[in-house]
Formats: sequence, structure tokens, C-alpha cells
Amino acid sequence: MHEIPRLRAVFRARVNPEGQLLVREPARWRAWLARHRCKDITLSVGRERHLRSLNANRYLWGVVYRTLAEWSGHDEEELHSIFKERFLSHRQLRLPTGELLEAPGSTAVLDTEQFSEYVSRVKRFAAECGVDVPEPNEVEIAL
Repeated sequence: MHEIPRLRAVFRARVNPEGQLLVREPARWRAWLARHRCKDITLSVGRERHLRSLNANRYLWGVVYRTLAEWSGHDEEELHSIFKERFLSHRQLRLPTGELLEAPGSTAVLDTEQFSEYVSRVKRFAAECGVDVPEPNEVEIAL
């Protein structure tokens, strides 16, 4: 029988000018610490990543992919699959059986910088094909 991995707790914090860690939800943080007294834990820290915005995603689907769909005759979903395969790194998934599977990358987990680079690469592809994709400030993106 395989052990089911436990979900990890995530706490957002800021380091103040004095170098002190200020946890954004101190009561929740203290409660978590209290539940794990005398236990070994792993603590990982890193800069907070901001995932791509909904407006950026709307621009990708409603302008970039739609423009390419009109040009190519393929629908937006097909184009999304093609460009993920072409421009994103694959991820490896290990099944409980030990089998290793390869899956395409996902735009949903990209931070703002990575997402911007992805959109730029898709737009460069479009430009190389002679397709003019409007810039975000040139179109109104419906909510």
C-alpha cells in the first residue's frame, strides 16, 4: 500500500527592514506550530510568485489565440495544446506504481513573468507567419 502524501501548509509572509519575518496570518501560523510541537518539519522559503492575472489570460485566449484561430482554421483549444507542447517544459509525473509519465506544461502555474514570456513567444510565432496580433492596449477585453 502506498502512503498518501500530506498537503503542505502555505503561509505568506514579508521580511521587514529589520530582517524579521512577519507572517500575514499570525493566528493560523501559531495554531499550525502548536499542532506540530516536538515534531521535525521541513521549512521552505522563497520569493512570493504572482500567478498570471485573469486579464492576461483573457488576452491570450480572447485575442492571441482567437486571432490565430481565425487565421489557421483551428480552434483555440487546439492551438493552446500545440503551443504548450512547443513552448513549455514538460513535467514528469510518477504514478504510485512507479511508472513515470510525461505531461505537457501548464500556463495556469506560470508566474507573471513566465506567462508574459509564453505570450510573447506565441505572438512571435504569429508574426513569423504574417499574422498581426493586436496589443492589449489596442483591444477591449471582455470580462
